[in-house]
Amino acid sequence: MTGDPVYSEVEIASPLLYQVDPRYNDPETGRYTRLLESGESYNLIITADNYQIVDTTFEITGDTLMVMDFALEPVSVDPFSNMQPSEYKIMLECYPNPFNDETVILIFKQ
Repeated sequence: MTGDPVYSEVEIASPLLYQVDPRYNDPETGRYTRLLESGESYNLIITADNYQIVDTTFEITGDTLMVMDFALEPVSVDPFSNMQPSEYKIMLECYPNPFNDETVILIFKQ
């Protein structure tokens, strides 16, 4: 949303690659560099705290530098932020309770 780099874990997998330790992009620039075989398909998974996972497949063609830019989408912290008023109802139960000074409000999606 801001265009600022997001520190994230980058995983690239293919039939040729064995399991390696997680690698991370540069937190200041957001860049990640990896040499890959041309003519192969790779699965790219990018994960970062509080962001949706990017999972895509790509193929390297030719012997040139390939640049891929990804915009990470924040995970909504409000589970009801995308709901319309007609999609939820509020059940409010308030009873006098001398043993509990709290009231719990439950919101259910219809």
